[in-house]
Amino acid sequence: MKYDAGRARAIAAAAIRKAAQAKNNPADLINVAIEELLRLRLELLGYSTLEDLATSIGAEVNATIFATIPRQMGEAGRARMEALLVVGPDGKSTFNLAEEARPAGHLAAVS
Repeated sequence: MKYDAGRARAIAAAAIRKAAQAKNNPADLINVAIEELLRLRLELLGYSTLEDLATSIGAEVNATIFATIPRQMGEAGRARMEALLVVGPDGKSTFNLAEEARPAGHLAAVS
């Protein structure tokens, strides 16, 4: 195993950034980084370093993903989503009404 903390940190960060596109659990991101460091035969970084990388990079990637959603929805889509949260005089929102309209036992088919 080679000791090159700077290179190991850069490789772990790149592996976490790539994995964070599809994974959200910090433990999964840490495992991806460890696998990549082992594959390249580099000495492992400390757990707290890997945890900090997974947390900060994961949050950064999530923020980027979340920011793209409203842009892709457009004005009409955002208005429809916001309308789901408006509560009427009966104390129910459009979302509640949609949930109530689902057929009874709709989950029974998958259990």
